[in-house]
Amino acid sequence: MVTAPRTIDVVFVHGILSSADVWDSFRRLIELDPDMTSSARLHPFEYKSQKFKIRPDHRIAEIDDIADRLMVFLTAELRDAES
Repeated sequence: MVTAPRTIDVVFVHGILSSADVWDSFRRLIELDPDMTSSARLHPFEYKSQKFKIRPDHRIAEIDDIADRLMVFLTAELRDAES
């Protein structure tokens, strides 16, 4: 019995002082591979990561804020993902 390939969800999270663009080359490689394209769903997670405050009336997100946003993103974006 042949089983269908399992779909995996890949979440790309950039580092502090970076952006989701850092993953563009790697995402393109995956998208060009027919085996990967048919079995992987790609999900970039973007958050603002500033070195300093441009506007003193806005605060820079702390790691706990980013973690909370990631949890909400994962819950919403991957709610239909296989367990």
